[in-house]
Amino acid sequence: AMVRSSALRNASSLTFWEERAEATIAPALFGAHLGGLSMAKVMDMIETKSLDSMLTLLVAKGEIEASRSLSSVLGSADRERSGVLSTAAGILSGYRMPEVLAQAQNPNFDAAAFVSSRDTIYVVAPAAVQDVLAPLVVGLIWSIRDAAFAQVAQAQMETGQVRQETKVKLLLDEMANIAPIYDIGSILSEGASQGILVLGVLQDLSQAHQRWPVASQGFLTLFQNAVIFGGIADPRTLGDLSRLSGEKLVMLPSHGSPRSLLGRTPTSLSGQIRPLLSPFQFAQAEKGTALLFEASRGFSRVGIRIPPDDRVLRATGVRSGTSRAWSRAWQR
Repeated sequence: AMVRSSALRNASSLTFWEERAEATIAPALFGAHLGGLSMAKVMDMIETKSLDSMLTLLVAKGEIEASRSLSSVLGSADRERSGVLSTAAGILSGYRMPEVLAQAQNPNFDAAAFVSSRDTIYVVAPAAVQDVLAPLVVGLIWSIRDAAFAQVAQAQMETGQVRQETKVKLLLDEMANIAPIYDIGSILSEGASQGILVLGVLQDLSQAHQRWPVASQGFLTLFQNAVIFGGIADPRTLGDLSRLSGEKLVMLPSHGSPRSLLGRTPTSLSGQIRPLLSPFQFAQAEKGTALLFEASRGFSRVGIRIPPDDRVLRATGVRSGTSRAWSRAWQR
């Protein structure tokens, strides 16, 4: 069972209740692993607020840190303990779904083996339950990230060299909903050097501002490349993109007052600073094109199309044209 409590909500850091819930869930899952307990049993313990037997198990196994963490929650005042366990139950609410709980009965996923393979995992969820399942998805992503980081670190210790080898590619469609990684900035800034490349998809930057209030301030520059398709309606997103495009000096004519009734009106030129690309140019992209933003080069217009044999993208409903633009950004 994998979960990341901080996947929830819009805050850039954990609330008190989420932090204390994490201090409950982590030792509970660890104890379940040591004792061979099912996820159904863990859910029962948390929802009925009866974790004393789990604490006894951890103590018997000599797991001091896990025991201390769980004991600090169970030993708190009644109201606080009740609130923490209720928060923990909410974080794990995805396991209230019979299909999810059934899948957890016989776990067969090995993150280290996956990172070493050429396998692909597809994670899909209906919009109605994305918020409920988000902690489980982020837990899966984080287990893969940790395994990738560990393998890169091990290789560096053995060879003494820093290897720029991509081990994992994360393609996160609707990343603000189904995969709301709470510290997205760290995985974007550190991931490439640790063998992980991230491709994230957002409808517009308002989703990022809502989910990651701090990191989203420089969200575009956290990604080395970004593909912007037409149809964006969020004014703030359009304004951010326009400002990011840079500035240019435009010389415009200005007319003065006539010197006499029969005289000609004097004309002069005055300079105005305007963005290289206006918000309108981002909102109304030419048909069959998109704007590619490269951190080292700025914006350029690219043609987009889906090759006839790209059955995977067609099956997933990706809008026509994303394949070519994505692939160009992805290769850099």
